[in-house]
Amino acid sequence: MTDHIHLYIRSLATKGFSERTLETYSEILRGYQNYLNKRSTLIHLSTKGNARQYSLSLIDKGLNPITINHRIIIVRAFFNWLKRDDYRKGPNPFDKIDKRPEAKLLPVFCHEGQIKLLYKLVEEDNSIRVGDITMFDCFFSTGIRTSELCNLKEIDISETDDFTFLKIRSGKGNKDREVIMQRWGWDSLKKHLIGVGLRGFKGGWVFPNQHGNKMLRQDVYKTIRKIIGKVKDKKMGAHTIRHTYATYLMNNDTPIKGIQIQLGHSTVATTQRYLHLDTARIKAVYDRSHPKK
Repeated sequence: MTDHIHLYIRSLATKGFSERTLETYSEILRGYQNYLNKRSTLIHLSTKGNARQYSLSLIDKGLNPITINHRIIIVRAFFNWLKRDDYRKGPNPFDKIDKRPEAKLLPVFCHEGQIKLLYKLVEEDNSIRVGDITMFDCFFSTGIRTSELCNLKEIDISETDDFTFLKIRSGKGNKDREVIMQRWGWDSLKKHLIGVGLRGFKGGWVFPNQHGNKMLRQDVYKTIRKIIGKVKDKKMGAHTIRHTYATYLMNNDTPIKGIQIQLGHSTVATTQRYLHLDTARIKAVYDRSHPKK
């Protein structure tokens, strides 16, 4: 039997989709396939009724509208491909599935006081390893993504008299870029790398797992959530640090174009969604510049 999902994922890989994106697409499409298997339906023969019931099942699971819309978009794109490559006749069953209304949420980030408290609490918690704190430092001193941290190798680090750079390979959109690492972050990372070297690992990973292999994103999520959970909801993770990093740069007068390059965003509009100017700063700007002062 033809594995249409496998063929579709391979076709996306030839177009330069990142490994993380391919994993996400595959996971969502396999989830829909499993949903249909329980109803004795082959995926390429899926009906409009199947699509409607699947959409309702996502709502029943309590998934938020953004997640539901994301899944529907991916499955809809898959059926467009099935039609285009003659694996399916008839209309796309997901064409008439309406988009769920999405609430516009402010980005979640940690205030300066929370960060200071977090470091204090982490230092007092013997269950948190030094390597885990270094991982947090790496996120907070660069703003990189979880997948980018997992892919870091020692050869990706370069140092000048003034700066330390990390080479991000195959970031989001399969793009390479260089990011600047704060000096204090590099000081922390250097000590960590000495420890990695003493363990005799040969893979060259900056943050290897206990066997010296590439660390999985799921393991990073657990580690960072444990740390963030000291001051925030434990569901928050590395992306919260990324928002916090971007916000701090903005609040300290870093040009938004520079923040965009550091974060690896394709447009400034994406970067703007990450930023959260604190109310004290907004008030200070208003007081200084408003014509009715």
